[in-house]
Amino acid sequence: MKQFIRGKPIRYGFKFRCMCTPCGYLIKFDPYVGAHENREVGQTLGATVVHRLCTGFLSPARIIFIDNFFSSIGLLESLKEEHIYVIGTIRSDRIEKAPLQNLQKKERGSYHALREEDSGIN
Repeated sequence: MKQFIRGKPIRYGFKFRCMCTPCGYLIKFDPYVGAHENREVGQTLGATVVHRLCTGFLSPARIIFIDNFFSSIGLLESLKEEHIYVIGTIRSDRIEKAPLQNLQKKERGSYHALREEDSGIN
């Protein structure tokens, strides 16, 4: 199913979500088939895709790197229960009221880290 992809030089194409090794080898992929995709109840589309790619495939104590489209607090918590750890950036609209600092007026390269002891997510 061809999709319109805004901001790309070739505007119509196919979307694939992929799981790759650090060397770039493709392990598993999931094609985007439209807005009617089956979503897990209470999960974002990104969390559903990550679960579909990782659950039952990766062994425990693995670390995955994900794009900011896919990451959310709920996803991190659910993958932590399966002993799959995540490294990624969370968008400001998906932090579920976490008390993060506004870094827009700070110099480039500034960061803020937050650790919640109750859930164990850093």
